Amino acid sequence: MKLERILVTVSGKDADTEAVRLACDLAKKPKAKIYVVYVIEVKRSLPLDAVIDAEIRVAEEALAHAEDVASDMDYEIETDLIQGRDAGPAIVDEAMDKEVDLILMGFTHKKRFGVFNLGRVIPYVLEEAPCRVLLFREPMK
Repeated sequence: MKLERILVTVSGKDADTEAVRLACDLAKKPKAKIYVVYVIEVKRSLPLDAVIDAEIRVAEEALAHAEDVASDMDYEIETDLIQGRDAGPAIVDEAMDKEVDLILMGFTHKKRFGVFNLGRVIPYVLEEAPCRVLLFREPMK
């Protein structure tokens, strides 16, 4: 698999650290470019460019953490904060804009009512992504 550009999504959860580490490991040999994005979902009642301080703070912390993880692995990444109505389409649009070869998404295992649930973003990205998608699932604690 030829990798020149990797898009990693972060959400401020435990899986972010290992997802960024995995991206750095995958990117080292071909020296691929890594883009890390955090998507803030903006309610339809607000303008798309609304300043949502609490969300922006969480996003900036998650992106700074991703930079620290990559730096610890001696890798440089590019981070971006994106605001969109829905995270799935925003991630796919970013992947197309950056012409990435791989989208890497980390997530924490959740069981709702005893059923494994991927939420709505991951299935959307799996169906619509223009490239390969790699899911990294944190083990249950």
